[in-house]
Amino acid sequence: MLVQAAMDALASFCASKKTLHLVINKVPPEKLKKLSDEELPPSYLRFLSVWGTFHVSCGTPFAEEGHECLKLFEADQLGSAALDDAWGDAGEVAIAFQYINDDAVDDFYCFNPTIDLGDGEYAVGRAHHDEPLAWDHVGFEEHLAYRIEEFMEQYAEEE
Repeated sequence: MLVQAAMDALASFCASKKTLHLVINKVPPEKLKKLSDEELPPSYLRFLSVWGTFHVSCGTPFAEEGHECLKLFEADQLGSAALDDAWGDAGEVAIAFQYINDDAVDDFYCFNPTIDLGDGEYAVGRAHHDEPLAWDHVGFEEHLAYRIEEFMEQYAEEE
């Protein structure tokens, strides 16, 4: 319910802005089946089955000046981020699933399968290019709801 409310709020928020465009990409059933065979948090798999992946484009839709300012990886990109060797063993097991909005470099949010929060949920962490991996001891739903709220606060003044 937490994620449903957050996504509804995000859709409404973007619809009220001229410069923010929510793009939702449904995940095909065959891809969902393949992902469900992997060790991923059940809340993340539920989200993909209901919503799919998404990004919010900032600026004129599809214009050169626009950029993606909130983005989940596409289902076939999951875990494909090149995590820095400096992160050691944690970088080897982390599963990247979301970009961090940063114009300079690619930073990511990731799951850590070695930090089990119960019921198959993994801790979410931040992989910044110049910092050690930092693990929030929250699951996907709490993480996404917080990031959406943070995004809406950041872009509240946009037209």
